[in-house]
Amino acid sequence: MKILQLTYSTLLSLAMALMVHAESPSSTSATQEEPIIVGEVEPVGIVEAGTHFEARIDTGAETCSIHAENIEAFERDGKKWVRFQLINPTTKEPILLERPQVRRVKIKHQEGEFERRMVVKLRAAFGEEIRPTEFTLTDRSLYQYPLLVGRNLLHGTAIVDVSRKNTLEKPDLWATDTKDNAPKSSGGKN
Repeated sequence: MKILQLTYSTLLSLAMALMVHAESPSSTSATQEEPIIVGEVEPVGIVEAGTHFEARIDTGAETCSIHAENIEAFERDGKKWVRFQLINPTTKEPILLERPQVRRVKIKHQEGEFERRMVVKLRAAFGEEIRPTEFTLTDRSLYQYPLLVGRNLLHGTAIVDVSRKNTLEKPDLWATDTKDNAPKSSGGKN
């Protein structure tokens, strides 16, 4: 019963805040887009891989994370790069990618152990937007979802309602977005 009261109170507060926000002319502008409401699991497209992944939405994670195999650092033109494989969720075939290394991070696990991960930028198709997003590369084979969406993709884009799932359609990986970050594709869609 207490949970129902809390849920009702939360929904009532949210509804009142939205009504106040909608009536305030100074709170919106023609160029500002409203955040989308997403559930705890949503489809996210990775443009470079040409496919979509079911992703767990995690507001506790600062940075997005994606399952990668055979992660290998190398140098190209004196700069740090990373070669890695993503696994196509439909065909289970490996997708070989090479991206510049953005940085390395140290992740602390619940057990207190630390793990070093490489970070790369990938174009994430989320909702109706495609935008460059940092992803840590890690082994997520023991998890149900190969991709974890962190706050870096959610910020200013989405509000999370954990009682919902799959509120978004699979995004068009070849759509042109407002930031002109869409790929110049000559290949087919997956």
